Amino acid sequence: AFDRFISKHLRSTALALRLTNSSRNPKQEINSFFLKKKQSETMRGLIFLTADNSLKLKNDLQDPKPNSEEVVVRVSHCGVCGTDLHIMQGHFPVAVETQLVLGHEFTGWLQEANTDSKKNQDGNFGTPVFVNPNGRCGYCIGCQEGRVHFCGYRAMGAASVGVGRDGGWAEFVAVPANQVHRMPKDLPMSTGILVEPISCVLHGYDRLFTAGAAKQLDPTDSVLILGAGIIGLLWACLLHQRGYRTIHISDISPERRQVVTNMKLNGMSPKQPTELLSNTYQLIVDCTGVPKALESAYKSLSSGGILCVFGCAPEGVKLNLPYYDLVNERSPLCFVALIRSQATELST
Repeated sequence: AFDRFISKHLRSTALALRLTNSSRNPKQEINSFFLKKKQSETMRGLIFLTADNSLKLKNDLQDPKPNSEEVVVRVSHCGVCGTDLHIMQGHFPVAVETQLVLGHEFTGWLQEANTDSKKNQDGNFGTPVFVNPNGRCGYCIGCQEGRVHFCGYRAMGAASVGVGRDGGWAEFVAVPANQVHRMPKDLPMSTGILVEPISCVLHGYDRLFTAGAAKQLDPTDSVLILGAGIIGLLWACLLHQRGYRTIHISDISPERRQVVTNMKLNGMSPKQPTELLSNTYQLIVDCTGVPKALESAYKSLSSGGILCVFGCAPEGVKLNLPYYDLVNERSPLCFVALIRSQATELST
């Protein structure tokens, strides 16, 4: 029902009319529609109301006004992340009091910039771009040490596009110029929205292998991924691309397990949670954010194996793992926090 609502209400009537009346070159019609300069001062957008965790379509939202460090992006495509769903369910806090435009996985075209911000922007008017939604304050210890993914200001959600400030579920959005990246010429806008989740996975992989936690792992080792959503599948694809050929993906949903089967990747197979105890794994990556799933799967971790906690759980949720086993089995834990800008650039 949510997907139908999005597809029904966020499709531009003007664009639909132009495509309907176009007889020769629909692609050119799309480009000319989106790249023309906007005349009005209002836009359409889907807002999240914090009072009752509801969504409301607005046709008269005020256009964003960029400050000296921002640019405006005209949105082409925007994804619906699991975090968005958690926010709408009231399980994930947002840094606003009344209403917010959600959406942090999006692509678009550069539309407007103040003179001062042009020196930081990547491209000119009409340049296809994607946005790293994770901002930073530039002043805290994490930022000063170059580890902006540990920015304390951003950790509270205040600087994150689509969480602490308006995001991509609208026609236009103002974002910091230094968080905008030029799209590769051969990357479709619809595919570009995967840059953000892929960046998260690449950062997690870097934390595991480059940082040293999983240097002892070998592609012949067995891997278990908890959760066959988009993040779990991206993890599986990345590990498969790096040579791993024993990858089990666990999910309670038969439909999601079927997606794994349909991918037809050598060495990758779906598993029901009840099947896990008959196997042992050198690496377990949790992409669910569900403590019970992780606690149950931990029993299948081999001695010296690595547990990567990647999924996000609602605020206040506790994880209960046996302290004795963690110490005596020498099982390293790896917690992955958000993404880094380097991972965003690498993902393209």
